[in-house]
Amino acid sequence: MFFFRSPKLSYDDQRQTQLFVKDQIPTWLTIGGYIAIAVVSTTTLPHIFHQLNWHHIIVIYIFAPVLAFCNAFGCGLTDWSLASAYGNLAIFTIGAWIGASHEGVLAGLAACGVMMNIVSTASDLTASFQDRLHDIGFSSFHVCEPSDWHCNGMCDIPMCILDLLQGFP
Repeated sequence: MFFFRSPKLSYDDQRQTQLFVKDQIPTWLTIGGYIAIAVVSTTTLPHIFHQLNWHHIIVIYIFAPVLAFCNAFGCGLTDWSLASAYGNLAIFTIGAWIGASHEGVLAGLAACGVMMNIVSTASDLTASFQDRLHDIGFSSFHVCEPSDWHCNGMCDIPMCILDLLQGFP
């Protein structure tokens, strides 16, 4: 089966691939973290926005990974994030589902925030990945690994919490 052979990679390409793949975050951890965040959001958001019910948030968390993949793929090709368009989709669908008589506009806006946070993260990671790949060309020692991105994300979480707390008295 000669047509299934992969092309011979140079030593630099093999080393970059090895460094990039060695620090993968386990799949069970990513899925477990996503489910944990979904559970926390599903339990807390209905208390903040009384128009949203738990099943609305679950539907958002079910459809968001598909839209996040589409957004990441499109951002990788065009450097253009459509997270706001997917947020508008959440406004219209959740708002129409709840209805104007039950303050569906406010619920749609809250759903937009949830959807945009999930979907924009995927395009941010894609843009970050592209930036790291461009940096590789300048120095063979400067290969950013996925653990670097994880550490960056862990530093962003306290900043987001502080930013959120500044909005409350």
